[in-house]
Amino acid sequence: MYMKSWIISTIIAICLTTGMGFAQVPYQIEGKWATGIGKKVYLSNFPADTPEAVTIDSTIVAPDGSYKLSGKLDKMQLLSITHEGSKGYRALMGDGKPAKILIRDVEYSYKAPAAAYEIIGDSIEHKASEAILAYWGHDFIRKMSEGMFVTGIEKSTKENDLSKKAECEEKLKAVLQERENEKKDFLRQYGNCLAAPYFIVMNLLKGIPVDETEAFYNGMGERAKKTSKGIELKESIAKMKALAPGAKAPDFTLPTVTGEDFSLKSLQGHIAILDFWASWCAPCIAEMPTVKEIYAKYKDKGLKVVGISMDNSKAAWMKSIDKIQIPWLHVSSLKGMKRCPVAELYQVYAIPKLYIIDKEGKIVDKDLRGEDLKKKVDELFARQ
Repeated sequence: MYMKSWIISTIIAICLTTGMGFAQVPYQIEGKWATGIGKKVYLSNFPADTPEAVTIDSTIVAPDGSYKLSGKLDKMQLLSITHEGSKGYRALMGDGKPAKILIRDVEYSYKAPAAAYEIIGDSIEHKASEAILAYWGHDFIRKMSEGMFVTGIEKSTKENDLSKKAECEEKLKAVLQERENEKKDFLRQYGNCLAAPYFIVMNLLKGIPVDETEAFYNGMGERAKKTSKGIELKESIAKMKALAPGAKAPDFTLPTVTGEDFSLKSLQGHIAILDFWASWCAPCIAEMPTVKEIYAKYKDKGLKVVGISMDNSKAAWMKSIDKIQIPWLHVSSLKGMKRCPVAELYQVYAIPKLYIIDKEGKIVDKDLRGEDLKKKVDELFARQ
């Protein structure tokens, strides 16, 4: 009996020490929606660490206009409350503390999506959570403006309209400065909140230069960094830096369509393109003509292209290769994107994704498309 108790105590101690415990985080949200009797209130989370919310609970508003949501989360996380008949939402932090939220009939506006919700005794954590999604909404608009101004700069340059070019450049500069200001404001107000790491995973982790992401992380407080999400972020940033331009491309081995093993190290001495794609990915296939053009131009000069498929069906994979007539080497784990070890190694969260590798096996650039991709490969071969 003593031995059995000792074993159980030891297991508990190990779990607590290593963070392997099974503690769940409770949530208890209640409030009033006076005009919502019989309608639904929803609670969602963000399992993919993107603004795409998934409903995890719902309740019907009682005859007295009250509602209540309660349950347990597998971990502390960002949440969102919504209600039937509205596009509005209010982000809040699932930190185990009860929250009381009043819902009002306010016309939805993308500029103020949380206007219908009032958290009684609003905490700094809930305010930080709201600021995270607000930044995402603002940046969505900014990115559209950026594209418009960049196009304007290119057009005015071709037309030699220096006045228009200067105007577009000034507007682009203002948009970029607005982004920096909002990031700095978030760090100043909420940089030590439990919610702070979610600002990075929602807004900065994907498609942003690793130096920018790391700078934001370094600006967070120690309390934020020591959360499970903060620790996870530190590891993610280290992985991102390992894939930054100038870093050695991680070696891997995958089977070809004929079942033979291919290793990346076999391409040492060649400029190479790693093209992550799948038979079901229309944008990937739309990008193929550009890569084909580059391959035809430089294959006799030593260019190697490796198609790394995220398929899980060999038949679909091979059929697509034959149909599109893709002339380069193809490999795949046939485990799909989420379970492919090379996709994890190269942080492939979405496709198409592309890496350019030089003769020394170092990453030159990634995620280039169209003319930018052609220009970069031209530059590499021009240096030879």
